Amino acid sequence: MLSAARSIRRCTQCRRTRGLARYHGAGRRARTYAAPRARRALLVDGVSGKRPKLRLVRTQSELEVLFASMDRRSAVLAALAPAMGAAHSPVQVQKTLFLIDKEISKLIGGPFFDFQPYDYGPFDKAVYDVLEELTRAGLVEVEAGPGLRWRRYRLTAGGQREGSEILESLDRRASDYIKKISEFVRSLSFEDLVSAIYKAYPDMKVNSIFKG
Repeated sequence: MLSAARSIRRCTQCRRTRGLARYHGAGRRARTYAAPRARRALLVDGVSGKRPKLRLVRTQSELEVLFASMDRRSAVLAALAPAMGAAHSPVQVQKTLFLIDKEISKLIGGPFFDFQPYDYGPFDKAVYDVLEELTRAGLVEVEAGPGLRWRRYRLTAGGQREGSEILESLDRRASDYIKKISEFVRSLSFEDLVSAIYKAYPDMKVNSIFKG
């Protein structure tokens, strides 16, 4: 369970007996956790159309909490947010989300994607599906044209606001990792990034056409 979250809201409409409390996240996958005995818990709940508020929740022995974790859309926004509007190449988006899934999924309710070894390492088409969804929602801007070798993705002003809010609501360990891995991924060339992924995760090299 996330240990420190800023965006929190309690649902007051579905209390249960025996100390059970339900928390709702609009459109997000829910997971059940056993809360620690004799402690107060901070739980994340995304509420559609409203900015969540901070509230402490008293926990009891054997208390079960329906925990609203991030979904794919939130994961992509959080992954792009540290760039502060800078553009990402397709390989940078794919590898950033792959590393998030591999390294900190337990901290944020993942994994969110099903990365498989492909031509240039870990790949999941669902990443592009989410980017298209965010583009239609006005949260991601796509750069494309004759002078570009491949598409580039950046957050719009609205996407940056939402992505930053999601990022800062996470466990500090998770948000710090995402910020660091974003900087790392964006600092490398295509060849160096793919090579670094292969070195750390050799199983992702099996179907590669990249010889670097």
